Amino acid sequence: MATVKEITAQILKLQFLPNSPITDRNVSQVIATFEDALSDIPVEMLEAGVQQYMSSEIFFPSPGALRNTCMDLIMLAMGIPTAGEAWGMILDANCWQDAEYCQEGMRLRNAALKSGDNYIPFMKEAIVHAGKCDICKPRHYEEQYAHPVVAETVRLLGGREALFTDNLAADRAKFVDAYRERVTLERKKIAMLPEVKEFVQQRQNLLVDGKIKQLTKGMAK
Repeated sequence: MATVKEITAQILKLQFLPNSPITDRNVSQVIATFEDALSDIPVEMLEAGVQQYMSSEIFFPSPGALRNTCMDLIMLAMGIPTAGEAWGMILDANCWQDAEYCQEGMRLRNAALKSGDNYIPFMKEAIVHAGKCDICKPRHYEEQYAHPVVAETVRLLGGREALFTDNLAADRAKFVDAYRERVTLERKKIAMLPEVKEFVQQRQNLLVDGKIKQLTKGMAK
């Protein structure tokens, strides 16, 4: 993560932009405000964020504005698809997967193939084994998405079966809205300062504990 010295070096690159508050007397105070917002960002990403800001903006940034630029680059580095790209992944998600067998499953299938007139009983044994085995799978369709955010959006919508109707345009609109909400939420999580994440987690734990206690108390009546 970026040190105070590294943050200082990057912020001083911006000091000649219009509206810069930096002077010889207050440079340490200005840097301190940026330190709180940027200290958890890797220095390489901070350098890229400063370069991106200087090439796309005019005025000296607030700590939040520079952090947002860094977060945008992090999202790009994570390969978050656009809404259109994500919908294309949905349409192409069902793929044929070759059969998979464990050693025992393969032995049973080979025995069935070599059994001649006893093929059916041998194959039944192989099928029974496959039904109990966590490895053996017949050739099948399987949903494969190129990014976990796409897969999570489909899951939250109730799965592929719940997503698709006889109105493809409406299905697309529903998915795109849900996907954009999910990406926004993921971006907010990524952009949270460590102290804020810790506070949210603590409050979440307290709320969950409180609801469980309240529910337990109600059931005891």
